[in-house]
Amino acid sequence: MVIMGKNQRHVVMVPWLAFGHMIPFLELSKALAARGINISFFCTPRNIEKLRPKIPPHLTSRIDLLGFPLPPVAGLPENAEATADLEQDAVQHLKKAYDTLQEPLEKLLKSTSPDWIIYDFAAYWAPPIARKFGIPCSFYSVFNAGSTYIFGTLSERSVRMGRPPTAENLADVDWFNFPSAVRYKLHEAGRLCSGLGRNASGVSDEERMESAIKGCQSLLVKTCMEFEGEYIAALQYLCQKPVIPVGLLPAAVEEEQASRVSNPESVACFRWLDQRDPRSVVYVAFGTEARLSKEEIQAIAVGLELSNLPFCWILRRPGHVSASNATAGGGDDKEDDVDDPLPPGFRDRMAKRGFISMSWVPQVKILAHRSIGACLHHAGMSSTVEALQFGLPLVLLPMVFDQGLIARLLVEKNVGIEVEKDDRNGRFSGSEVAKALRLVMVEDEGKLILEKVREMKSSVFDNQELNDGYINRLVKLISFQGKEEAEERAAAGNSG
Repeated sequence: MVIMGKNQRHVVMVPWLAFGHMIPFLELSKALAARGINISFFCTPRNIEKLRPKIPPHLTSRIDLLGFPLPPVAGLPENAEATADLEQDAVQHLKKAYDTLQEPLEKLLKSTSPDWIIYDFAAYWAPPIARKFGIPCSFYSVFNAGSTYIFGTLSERSVRMGRPPTAENLADVDWFNFPSAVRYKLHEAGRLCSGLGRNASGVSDEERMESAIKGCQSLLVKTCMEFEGEYIAALQYLCQKPVIPVGLLPAAVEEEQASRVSNPESVACFRWLDQRDPRSVVYVAFGTEARLSKEEIQAIAVGLELSNLPFCWILRRPGHVSASNATAGGGDDKEDDVDDPLPPGFRDRMAKRGFISMSWVPQVKILAHRSIGACLHHAGMSSTVEALQFGLPLVLLPMVFDQGLIARLLVEKNVGIEVEKDDRNGRFSGSEVAKALRLVMVEDEGKLILEKVREMKSSVFDNQELNDGYINRLVKLISFQGKEEAEERAAAGNSG
């Protein structure tokens, strides 16, 4: 339990139970804790066990990870506490279980009297509880400003009309009153629409988002004016309340790059990278939430082979692949295993040119390695920030949620290229993957992208002073406004 002094500020964090949400909340928690603010991180036991190692030792006394068990819910498998544990159609049952955490949150606020609450979209019930105790609250959108604007607009319209839009209507919208490439493709709109509307929790995602925006005093977004100024302005106009960029929260890279690279797969990976030429290798990874089909994995493999470029591929084990085949680095021959998602003979053919792993490796350290020249990934915002922090051009292959919107923003900013997909079904070919890779790594157009990436690296993504400034302004807001609110609560108590 965090021990707080009389004048120390205390913030309660309430993330949604997806690692694409919990990790940005933890990043913000660490940034605030490093500036003297005490954090209560409201979560569940199994997720906390996975998050705990991500907290640096010097911050453990300021970040209290609080695990509240979820009750059994029909349709929710035992021990499933995060979206990564579930197929997409079962996430609705996790939301139903998540909504039962209202009571422990209320007890926590009553017993600790924090100065501020920062909550996620799914915790639409947090603002009424905060108001009950007179505690100011902010909605922290882990999406970038442009995506948050689209989600907010979509939610408002859906709730007002009483029904979600059609995919055709959603893909045909010009969302902004200025020139913008940020929009859905038809296959993305179709996937999004299939998940809208009421679910097993009784509350749609559109209702959660609308309530989350309406209930806050301010909206926090992981972005900055220097990168997304026009989209931040649009979001503030939509919300009619302060929108506070918290910066990009670039990853901290330890001075000794190999200090925590201890598992055999990581050692093998860095040994392989050390033998490659500077900026010659494509790093390939698709995050924790995207579940690639065997067809998609094989198309990526074909693209890597056709590109004729060295690559380091961290391949998250698909659900149909057995654990016995989960570690296969370098040229290990696993093609006889019927569970192998890669094309027959691929590992043998790529033994010298590629490193393939289905085990965990330290992504930030890999991206910082001198041999990495570009990144092929899913356009998730956290991975995007990490890649641009190290000056790496992007080859974008969005898979789920807001990733298509982010991909179009990044292409608009000229820091990457998106792999072409069929607009109606989202399929892509190996030749399109290879084409995008070679454009970024080999052709003249790639030099222009690299030049822009290096400019953005120095001015924005690896500009510690710039990003620190955003966190420092948030700390001042919490310290001063939180103090005023606390004094008002104390005065009201005394008068009572």
